[in-house]
Amino acid sequence: MEEKTMYLYRVEAEMTDGAVLTVVVAAESEEQAFKFAENRLLQYTVAKPDVRQLSLLEKKLLRRGTGYVIPTVPEV
Repeated sequence: MEEKTMYLYRVEAEMTDGAVLTVVVAAESEEQAFKFAENRLLQYTVAKPDVRQLSLLEKKLLRRGTGYVIPTVPEV
């Protein structure tokens, strides 16, 4: 059985209220990454999220040690 190549995607979700959320997902394609990111947002929020735009920021081959550093902005 052929093993598919997995990638780690960092996706940014710009919400209509101005909030920006970073979503990191493992997927085999960009299309799948956006779908998984939308699902993560649905599980993260209480109400259905009002996403203005999803943007792909980074894509890395998934292997041991792969990861991202995501700067955290303190809430005002």
